Amino acid sequence: MSQPQQEAEKAVYDALCVVLNEISDCTSKTKLKARIHDHAAEPRLADVIQAYGLGRVQKTAASLHKKDVFSSKTIAQQYFQAAIQVAEGSLDPAPRDPAPCDPAPRDPAPCDPAPCDPAPRNPAPPDKEMQLSAETRLPLSAQHHLLARVQFELEAACFEFARANIPAILEQNDWTCVEAAELNLIAKALGKHQEHLPGVVGLSEGASILAAVESIRHAAVHREYLKAKDLLAMLRDGESLLILLDNESRLASMRSLREQVSKCIFALDDDETEVKKSIATAHNVAAMQIARLRQQEDEAVAQAKARRAAFLCSYAEQITATVSNVHVKEATKIRQPSSRAAMSTALFFLAQCMRTAIMLVTDILCRLYALLAGVFPQVAVI
Repeated sequence: MSQPQQEAEKAVYDALCVVLNEISDCTSKTKLKARIHDHAAEPRLADVIQAYGLGRVQKTAASLHKKDVFSSKTIAQQYFQAAIQVAEGSLDPAPRDPAPCDPAPRDPAPCDPAPCDPAPRNPAPPDKEMQLSAETRLPLSAQHHLLARVQFELEAACFEFARANIPAILEQNDWTCVEAAELNLIAKALGKHQEHLPGVVGLSEGASILAAVESIRHAAVHREYLKAKDLLAMLRDGESLLILLDNESRLASMRSLREQVSKCIFALDDDETEVKKSIATAHNVAAMQIARLRQQEDEAVAQAKARRAAFLCSYAEQITATVSNVHVKEATKIRQPSSRAAMSTALFFLAQCMRTAIMLVTDILCRLYALLAGVFPQVAVI
């Protein structure tokens, strides 16, 4: 990265941290550009826009947001420190040999620790912390208790500093005790008197640290469920505030707390990784077993269907044969009647003949009577 580009990024970052105050991870590129456009009239941002142009400011802000520089003060410090080291390395890539007239190194001259060590005393997060899984989170109850404790410690540090150095702030806001001063309000009040803050390296850095700690209070009060990486970044922001206030005792306690929480989070992340591997292995084994069982099921169903087709064919042949035998027997019975049936038929025929004969004799007698009645009418009358 060239030095002009580095200066432009630092100027844009400082202006946006002071003017916009909050830039979350979920802020989209379009929304970020819109917010820059809406606050373009602010003095700090207006100077940067006048120097670099609105388009370049928006493009630089989008690039920094994509690199998560706005998500945490510690990440921003790490990013700009790395850029400075790269720039210095490119300007002086090889070490120079010492002058022959000075064979022995001399002790450095004593200097004021503030100008000689302008970088904050809060170290950058390790690579393991930056590589935490996005799914790794502390239980919400543990996170709430942790943030509530951190919030109280920071409020107490701000209150103690204001009481010792700027008591007018407490009187103006009627903050008579630590519990009366909310973290976001007292941090904002201290931001108006940055010249009294002993740990300030620059006004932009002090303002960004004071703005960053407001997210701690917001997450604690609104029960915002944070990723473990974001939670550790908040703890580092709290340490930065204690460095800003030059509160060594609370800084040591806060750092010890953060280190212990980091150990738990790293162990939790390792356990989460092992659990994910176990779940993936179980899914693979289950998938293989399911595939094998489905194959066995298909084979069993195919065998059962083959057996069904075989016995259906067998039963069909048996029923066909049975029907054919019954038809032949009935036909034989019809073609060869029994003797009883023949006798019944003969008797029936004889009865029919006798009936016919009786009817014929009766008809003859009736006709004879009618004839005799016509010849002998008197006899018929008598």
